[in-house]
Amino acid sequence: MIQSLSKLTLKPMKLALVQKLNGHCHLLNGNEVPGCTSISGLFSEDGWKFAWPPKLMAEKLLLVLADGKVICEADIKTAKNAWREKRDKSADTGTMGHSIVEEYIKHGTIPALVDGSEVANIFEQFMAWETQYKPTWIASEVQVGSEVNMFAGILDAIAVIDGKLVLVDFKTSAGIKDDYNIQLAGLMIALEEMGVKPDKRTILHIPKKGEYEYREIMSNLEADKEAFLAGLEFYKHKSLFLARSKKK
Repeated sequence: MIQSLSKLTLKPMKLALVQKLNGHCHLLNGNEVPGCTSISGLFSEDGWKFAWPPKLMAEKLLLVLADGKVICEADIKTAKNAWREKRDKSADTGTMGHSIVEEYIKHGTIPALVDGSEVANIFEQFMAWETQYKPTWIASEVQVGSEVNMFAGILDAIAVIDGKLVLVDFKTSAGIKDDYNIQLAGLMIALEEMGVKPDKRTILHIPKKGEYEYREIMSNLEADKEAFLAGLEFYKHKSLFLARSKKK
C-alpha cells in the first residue's frame, strides 16, 4: 500500500497497489482493475511516437559522422535504441521529481539537489508555484477507486487554494496534454463516489527545464466523465479480446 497524506474522510474501499517489473497495477476488492492513466492514454495523440525514434536515431548517427568515423553495424544498433535511452532517462527524472515533491508535501523535507540539474529545476519550480499560490495541503499520493465502474487511480494532491478544494496533478513531461482532462475526470468520478467533490481540476506542469505552468482544466467535466467511462468500457473489452486471442 502506498504511503499517503490524507486529511479527507473517504468511503472505505479495499484498495491495493501491487508493484510489477514494468510498473504497478491496482487491486480493488482483490481484483485487478484498470488505472486512470491507462484509460486516458487511449485519448492521447500518439503521432509523435512514430517520428521520435527515427529522429533520435539520425541524431545519434550524425554524432558518429561528426567524429570523422565510418558508421558500422554496432553504431546502427546503438542508434536504433537511442529513443529508449532518452525515454528511460526522462522517466527516471520525472519519477524522482514527483517523489521529492510528495516528500516535501508530506514531511516538509527540503532535498539536497545538484544545482542546475533537471530534478533541481522541477523542485525549484514547484516551490515557486507554492510561494505564489500558498496551498494548504489536504492530501498527497492517495489511491482512490470506483466500485460502481471498477477502476482505480492515484491522485497527486488535493489542496485548499483561495478557499476552494482543488485537485492538483503534477506533470514533469514536455507539456500539458488534452488527455490529462480525461485522467482527472476519472479521478473525480472515484473521489465523488468516495464522498469528496473537489471544486476544480488543475495541472501543475513543473518541467525539467524552464518555468512552471499552472492551468485549471476548463473543459466540461460531465463530458469528460462520459469520455472516460466510454474509454473504460473499450479498455475492458480490449483486454477480454486479447485474453481470448491468447487462448487460441
